[in-house]
Amino acid sequence: MRLLKVLVALILLAVIALAGYAYFGDMEPTRTEVRQPIAVGAGSAATSPAVATEAEAPTTAEGAAPASEEPTGNGNLD
Repeated sequence: MRLLKVLVALILLAVIALAGYAYFGDMEPTRTEVRQPIAVGAGSAATSPAVATEAEAPTTAEGAAPASEEPTGNGNLD
């Protein structure tokens, strides 16, 4: 019975230690600066990949483009 009490006490102590480490441990994320160049003014709205033309419209199983597919919203992808 004494061995069982010692085992329970060790398990309880391990759980408390794990919770303390998780709460007080070094959990700050490492921050790194990321710089990525972008092309400004590298085309017009007609060549933008966000604007699909009729030729690029998705087709149905029969091969014909859907008749009443209207874009919704203001065109922003954000």
